[in-house]
Amino acid sequence: MEMLKCPLCDFQSKMLNSLKKHMRTQHLWDDTCPICNRQFKSLNSHLWNKAKRGCREHMVIYALTANGRNNKANEVKKASRDYAEVVLEVG
Repeated sequence: MEMLKCPLCDFQSKMLNSLKKHMRTQHLWDDTCPICNRQFKSLNSHLWNKAKRGCREHMVIYALTANGRNNKANEVKKASRDYAEVVLEVG
């Protein structure tokens, strides 16, 4: 099984769910975007808006942190997760 690497630090995991938990607990606990380095009222909305406009960095972070509550974003989330799984593989 391939290792998945956190896009923001050296953390690696074989399980996507472990990587998602790591992202939420270590990098996204204060609503500050790790890419823009700006604070938002709703970080999830910011990440989703950037992802749907094609920003790959935001797409990866959104894919690893989206909580699944926004049904209209399911298509973006699925594409983002597929993209994240490919991009984050460490050989």
